[in-house]
Amino acid sequence: MINFTVITSFTDELFEFLYDGCSEEMDAGSYPWHLFPVTTREEKIQHLKTAFNAAPFKFTVDEDGHFLMLNAGVITDGVFTWRLGLIGPDLTGSKSWLYRDDYSTARNNFWPANNITAFRIETLGEGTSMHDHVISIKNQKNPPGVFSSVEEDFGVIKETFLEFDGL
Repeated sequence: MINFTVITSFTDELFEFLYDGCSEEMDAGSYPWHLFPVTTREEKIQHLKTAFNAAPFKFTVDEDGHFLMLNAGVITDGVFTWRLGLIGPDLTGSKSWLYRDDYSTARNNFWPANNITAFRIETLGEGTSMHDHVISIKNQKNPPGVFSSVEEDFGVIKETFLEFDGL
């Protein structure tokens, strides 16, 4: 069974397990490493741990005790801005769990249980794993809420914010 759990801290073991499960995607462009003075695995892990620990709202996703995801962001006026996420494989080594109905149901129940009326995901745009996943889910699963996509150019970085409002 898929479970979403609000947390205040996480273990190094959990963090590194999930980091290893998605570092390839992050290195391929879904995280803006070029903006930070980090190059080694250890430096990247420390950078991300600092960012995760600074986030006021964190939650995990697990399936029967096997951790699948660690997420962090901030909730403002019912809007969860999803800034960081580490996504790992299930026990079969696959991330297909992201497309299963039990995951969608658990996610859709998590939002109102935490007084979240909208979620907004920061991505680095089309062609990155998180952006393309959210668009795929929007097209295949029709999640609740009204979808919008906004691109913002901050000079050194261009982001696409994907939002579902009215959850």
